[in-house]
Amino acid sequence: MTIWQVLVAACFAVPVGAALVAAEAAKAGLRGHLSAILVASIVGISFALSMRLVHRRLFDIFQHSPSTLFSRFLIALFVAECAWIGTGGAAAWWTAAELLHRMH
Repeated sequence: MTIWQVLVAACFAVPVGAALVAAEAAKAGLRGHLSAILVASIVGISFALSMRLVHRRLFDIFQHSPSTLFSRFLIALFVAECAWIGTGGAAAWWTAAELLHRMH
């Protein structure tokens, strides 16, 4: 398993964890937790798939660049993917919190 595969997995897992935090903060019951997990799974899958597709496309473009440029590209891509994971977590947390607020 490569670091890129771990980042894609984290891009799915972080939104689920963030939504569960929102469900706990809302003191939601089983129905609220399951709703939060469902919403977070949709967010997580869409963020992970988009990250994987963009990564693959950019990697194909920069793969044949000189090694110094390629190294800088990989560092920038890593930082961007970490930020994307955080954005996915924030989106899932906000969406789950809003859903749970409307459920009460």
